[in-house]
Amino acid sequence: MTRVTSLAFIILIFLTGCTTTTRCPAAPELDQLEGVSMTIEMEVYPADTREINATWHNDTQFELMFGDHFWIEMKVGQQWKVPFDPNMPFHDIGYPLAPGEEMEHQYPVSVFTEPFKPGDYRIAAHFSHIIQPGDYTEYYVYGEFTIV
Repeated sequence: MTRVTSLAFIILIFLTGCTTTTRCPAAPELDQLEGVSMTIEMEVYPADTREINATWHNDTQFELMFGDHFWIEMKVGQQWKVPFDPNMPFHDIGYPLAPGEEMEHQYPVSVFTEPFKPGDYRIAAHFSHIIQPGDYTEYYVYGEFTIV
């Protein structure tokens, strides 16, 4: 069974062309929850930025949960690409975000060892809509900024 699963996974990667520099076909933009957003403290940052402050907004009637895990995407043409290794280690912690609540969160972009190049970027993070204990749906949220 494991060989079949591994073979199916390899074929899927081959057919979809997923790499660390492109988004997979299941575009996270399609997996956003209306009423949930992220705003970035400043629109423009210098290339040596070490931390970006963001505010999560939950304008839904749902209890949400998010964590420290995030990745950075850079706009190349009309597509968002992942310029840094997205498989960085993060604390496995959950922050509850109640309906109508906002919460500030700091993203330590210094964990990515490659320097930023000038351009348009976004922080991408996932969160869960808690339906009931043990039952949840995962979504994505983005906060855009520019590096000069």
